[in-house]
Amino acid sequence: MSEQDFCAPHSWQLADTPALREEVYKFRYQQYFKNFPDVPWIDRKNGRVYAPHDDHSTHLMARNSHGQTIAVGTGTPADLGGLPDEWAHLLRLEALKPLDLSRVLIFSRLAELPQCRGSLLFLEFFKHAARVFIPRGFGYIIHYSPPALVPMYERLGYRVYADARAIATGPRIPMMLVAADVAYLSRVHPAFLEATKGLAVAGDAALAYRVLPKLHETPLCAQNAQPEN
Repeated sequence: MSEQDFCAPHSWQLADTPALREEVYKFRYQQYFKNFPDVPWIDRKNGRVYAPHDDHSTHLMARNSHGQTIAVGTGTPADLGGLPDEWAHLLRLEALKPLDLSRVLIFSRLAELPQCRGSLLFLEFFKHAARVFIPRGFGYIIHYSPPALVPMYERLGYRVYADARAIATGPRIPMMLVAADVAYLSRVHPAFLEATKGLAVAGDAALAYRVLPKLHETPLCAQNAQPEN
């Protein structure tokens, strides 16, 4: 099997059983967090990455044609109780309250097999996540990115909405995709608009700009870009 075929998502699955969620927690550890500093949610003894809010989050899994898990990611409502204090600090959740935190999704801990990094798997996972979460009423998708990966997320339509802060695993930059901002999204990568075509999209782009003035800063990938037809 070629690397391209190996990393192609053949099926998608919600981790909606204890066994599947445990698979997600162990995959995170093995493929991404194993070499990170010790923090409470890294369980080295059992080889898993777990925090209490995982019990109330939605976990997505991608498998290849052999049934092997090749990527996982987690969506957590921003209004969920018991979120980590570092998330509230890093993501400025208090400042996001005017947007209605029940409409804000924290998408985190996306992990891929190392051999699939740089393939189309990340893009396909992004599109699948959009199809899962937009019908659930989430209009603002936020993520915290290592500085080196910010351009990758910007090309998908995310923008930096606050300055970087350091957390246990290093400096992270909060980013947001405003689902209703069709004018902006059409200037960058069409993947989100393609994935959500025909779906009712919640949120208010004008409100997001008022609440988060930093969204007015246009990333390089969107400067001089022409809207997609």
